[in-house]
Amino acid sequence: MSSDDRHPVEALGEEYLARRRRGEIATIEQYAQDHPEYADEIRELFPAMEALESLKSASGSGFTQFDDETLEQLGDFRVIGEIGRGGMGVVYEVEQKTLGRRVALKVLPRQMVADAARRERFEREAQTAAGLHHTNIVPIFGVGEADGHHFYVMQLIRGVGLDRILAELRGESKSRASSSLTESMLSDVVSQLHDVTSISGDGQPGPPRAVGPRARATLSNRYYYRSLARIGMQIADALDYAHAAGTLHRDIKPANLLLDATGTAWITDFGLAKALEQSELTRSGDVIGTLRYMAPEQMRGQFDRRSDIFSLGLTLYELATLQPAFQGRDRAELVRQITEGQIARVRKVNPHCPRDLATIIEKACATEPRDRYATAGDLSADLQRFLEDRPIEARRVSTLESVWRWCRRNRALASAAAIALLALVTAGVTGWIGWVTTRDALADARDANELADANLRLSLDAFGTMFDEVCGDDALAMIEDRATDADYTPATSRPPSPDTLPLLQHILDFYDRFAERNADNELLAWEIATAHRRMGEIRFRLGRFEEAIASFEEAIR
Repeated sequence: MSSDDRHPVEALGEEYLARRRRGEIATIEQYAQDHPEYADEIRELFPAMEALESLKSASGSGFTQFDDETLEQLGDFRVIGEIGRGGMGVVYEVEQKTLGRRVALKVLPRQMVADAARRERFEREAQTAAGLHHTNIVPIFGVGEADGHHFYVMQLIRGVGLDRILAELRGESKSRASSSLTESMLSDVVSQLHDVTSISGDGQPGPPRAVGPRARATLSNRYYYRSLARIGMQIADALDYAHAAGTLHRDIKPANLLLDATGTAWITDFGLAKALEQSELTRSGDVIGTLRYMAPEQMRGQFDRRSDIFSLGLTLYELATLQPAFQGRDRAELVRQITEGQIARVRKVNPHCPRDLATIIEKACATEPRDRYATAGDLSADLQRFLEDRPIEARRVSTLESVWRWCRRNRALASAAAIALLALVTAGVTGWIGWVTTRDALADARDANELADANLRLSLDAFGTMFDEVCGDDALAMIEDRATDADYTPATSRPPSPDTLPLLQHILDFYDRFAERNADNELLAWEIATAHRRMGEIRFRLGRFEEAIASFEEAIR
């Protein structure tokens, strides 16, 4: 694409970042005022572009580079082997000679000591974590310095990171020679996830070990979801404790969550932790954390308790589906997906996941902070209700509410469907008034049925209008092209724009549920056929040709 083909906001954004790199004074508000025709887009997109720039400059390729220095002894500690490494240091398994015990040692590499910001953040991590005493937070025993290395001592957890567990469940696990954790330990911990007696704690015998492809066996095992919920409950409880103590973690992700052979989950690596009150070491607006597990507000340098909850929700999503919620191939695509909240519903990805658990996960990782659990304790309590087979507090987001939230984030496209949405909302209000009016009067049952039917027709008309606004006659034209053009390929068709994808999915969901729930209603045969036809057109536009054919066959059956 030539520079002339770019959207003006993209060009302005590159100019803005280039000026910032040169040290010039440039603000988002200044650009919004200078270009009022793009003011909304500038205020929406520039913070995300800033976030991406900060991440690139802060982490380079995404990993902190360490030299190849081999440590054998640090003061009182004899190094046994490396456990892992992250953005703030390397973790070793060591023997503390004076006490004759094995502990874990997190070391800030020598070449990083000269960086005052990293050193201060490392020291803050030790101070923060040392003040937290919870059964699911790795405890800190002390701090020290030897041979120019700064380090702190923590309990050695005989467990495995959830990132390695996910890789094992997906069949991607690879042995790491530098780790003291054996593959047999990994296998044991993963096996715990399929065994109700190990983690779910209800005392019933576990099922046979999974056979066949690991992922398929895992997702079809009902005990696995109880294990998942119990892990999430422990982590949420620990986060609630940390938040109550005035500490945010800011980097919750699978790699920072451990699971030991007893089924106990542990939070580790408070390297990005921050007091709830403004820290002097981290200015407002900093973007810190692991991109794939960041909350949308983090892209704008904002963070609170609900951001930690969002990151935990994404981790639970990945455990429930065995795939990340955001699957962008590069940083720019990830930032766009995160800011737009493009997360597929859990049961769309994995129909085996229990509905209540999927609802809990989706509430935890809602795009808007106000739509999430208010506290990690609330999330923990709902997971407990799920484990006890009690009604959960979270409610499933309706199609109408999902569309409305999408419209708030995509106002330009939403204006084209405003009339249809208004009709749909009116139908819902009318239906509710009709229900209240007729619940105490059996004599009005017939009127209520007629009203319900009218509202159904109005809803179908509303979604039909939305379908026409988004699809028009393009889908049928594309199908005719494919049928008559011997040279037709999916690449020659016009795929839907990224802005229309969420709305298309909401329309598809509505028609799918409508056709399923009314399959036996002969009075709605024509409407059901129309729904299948429109589902076929949408799936065709999305490139899902086999599903489209199946829908068309249903329409003419």
